[in-house]
Formats: sequence, structure tokens, C-alpha cells
Amino acid sequence: MMYAGPKARRSSYVAWLLLRSMVVTVVLVLTCALPAHAYVGPGAGFAVLSSFLSLLLASLQAILAFLTWPIRQFFRLLRRRRTYRDAMTKRVVIIGLDGMDPVLTERFMNQGKLPNLARLRECGTFRRLGTTLP
Repeated sequence: MMYAGPKARRSSYVAWLLLRSMVVTVVLVLTCALPAHAYVGPGAGFAVLSSFLSLLLASLQAILAFLTWPIRQFFRLLRRRRTYRDAMTKRVVIIGLDGMDPVLTERFMNQGKLPNLARLRECGTFRRLGTTLP
């Protein structure tokens, strides 16, 4: 058995890659040349049209907001509203625990299982948030 050096192995690998790329190219050319038989229903057209319209409307709204920004700032200056600076309350934190019953939260705070929430209740104001039904 003869020893094939690294150059011989490399050249055979390059030849194999070249042959493989030629076969892939021929297959792609033949498949693209044949007519495609597919049915695209009207729902696909409606989906493309609605996506295009929503992108168009969002773009138009963004352009309108950008163009009317100086006018809105002018009217804001005319009204001289300084609500944030003259506010009585400096900070408000609303904590809502998704999926947790407010009765259980109060019970756990009274039992000492939620000490941080109990401390927040003692330092500030505590009110129940209403729960929603599906």
C-alpha cells in the first residue's frame, strides 16, 4: 500500500468538493427551470395586504407625530401646565402580584411570611387591587 501525502489527500478533497458543488448547481438549475405547481389561496393575499397596510399606517402615524411635535410643544407652552413640578406626591409605587389573591397576600403579611410587603404597608398606603375574571 502506498502512502498518500497531505498534498494528495488535499487535492482529492478539493476535487470531491468541486464535484459536489457541480451536482448541487445542476440540481438547482433543473428544479428552477421546471414549472412549479402550487396553489396559493386568497387568504395568503389578504395576509400580505393586511401586513403591508398595518406597516404603512404605523409609518404614516410616526411621520405625523414627528411633524406635529413642534406644534404640540407650542400649545403645551401656551397652557403652561407644570403638573409634574407642582405635584403633592413625589413618588408612587404600585405593586400588583399577578395571579395572587389579595386575601392571601394580607394573611401572609399578617403572619410575617411577607415582611417586605408588610413594611411597605406600614410606611405608606395599602389598598386592595381589584381582581379580574376571564
